[in-house]
Amino acid sequence: MMISRPAWPPGAGEAVGKGGSDLLKNRFRDGSVGHLHQRCERRAIGGGTMSIEWIQNALSGLAAGIAGAGTGAALILSAFLVPLMFKHLDHGRADRITRLFLSSSGPLIGITFCVAGALALLGFATAAGVSLIAIGILFAMAGLAAFPKTKRKTPGVRRDFATQRRVAQMMTFLLTPIAMVAVVLAAIGV
Repeated sequence: MMISRPAWPPGAGEAVGKGGSDLLKNRFRDGSVGHLHQRCERRAIGGGTMSIEWIQNALSGLAAGIAGAGTGAALILSAFLVPLMFKHLDHGRADRITRLFLSSSGPLIGITFCVAGALALLGFATAAGVSLIAIGILFAMAGLAAFPKTKRKTPGVRRDFATQRRVAQMMTFLLTPIAMVAVVLAAIGV
């Protein structure tokens, strides 16, 4: 006599065999069949194995968390901090402070995204990893565009700091929604 089991937990819907002792057998996600209490004892003792899928999911989740933190920092910087500076300070001070914030935080946010991208690539979330690394490089470039580290003047060339600040601010503002999509991609492991 074949005994049919309900469809929950996954994989338990197949017929497991004859006899009353097979009612206690369970088919686990890794394909092994055994009694539930034996499986629990193995896990409690520490004999359970960490699968590759678990490690990939953990790395993708960690990448999503780190990228989410970077996205939050970029969102605060570009959408909240810069408009408040120009609202409450005079234009010269707001411009200097905004360039200072963009130049100091842009590379750090870029490094955050690159680390998250590397973790996503290790977790085999390829689309998220590549996009996070690209976003990290662009954030670092935005930070360097806001306030270049070199003080040398090229003869005959006038440097316009306000334009540099606007370019850096718009790069940061436009990359933030793309970073949010990359966080979602990393969270679902794509």
